[in-house]
Amino acid sequence: MHTPTGHLTWLILAAALVWPTAPPTAQGQRNAAELADVAYRPDFTRAEMRKLEAGELVVRRADERNRTSRLTGGTSWQLIEAPTGEVWEILIKLEHYRRILPEVSDVRMVENRKRERTLFIEHGSGPLSICYYVDMKFNSDRREVSFQVDPREQCAVEEGWGFYLLRPHGKDKTVLVYGIMVDIGEGIILSLLREEISEWMLKVPWMAKRLVESTRA
Repeated sequence: MHTPTGHLTWLILAAALVWPTAPPTAQGQRNAAELADVAYRPDFTRAEMRKLEAGELVVRRADERNRTSRLTGGTSWQLIEAPTGEVWEILIKLEHYRRILPEVSDVRMVENRKRERTLFIEHGSGPLSICYYVDMKFNSDRREVSFQVDPREQCAVEEGWGFYLLRPHGKDKTVLVYGIMVDIGEGIILSLLREEISEWMLKVPWMAKRLVESTRA
């Protein structure tokens, strides 16, 4: 986010991510899109359903730990006032990533295949900036995207995966479901702020909602 609190959280996250991370785990290697239908049909509470229908972000955090890493993140749901096809066309365009992802200073295409892309993304600037390469797979028929960090020597971020998926909801509305798990490292500061960092990462659908609905205004 571009608020003072969001910027502070970004600096903390960047400081954590520049430290070496553990090798990718089997969990990180799985195809995140396989979880798409499950994520779209959760056992929402009445309160969560009311939030979704009111256009508020619904968030469920998750943590996973093994012998080499600790992944944090979760899943979030956002109702967008636009048809699914329209939302999809905006989400897959590279020029929109600066407005969907937080504090992006650079994003560019490294490889572009028919249904796959590899992107270079950098967040922040100066000594606390971080970068990573991410492999993305697109399924336009199902309106789904899965992504996974591609570890390379130039960048310190080595482990992370997730997905986007879109589903129609009522007349000319779309539910955007976003899942992400990433190893943000260890330490006292991170232990205290892990929940805040996870919440911040899961606001991507809300940022997408702002972008999509602003183009329709």
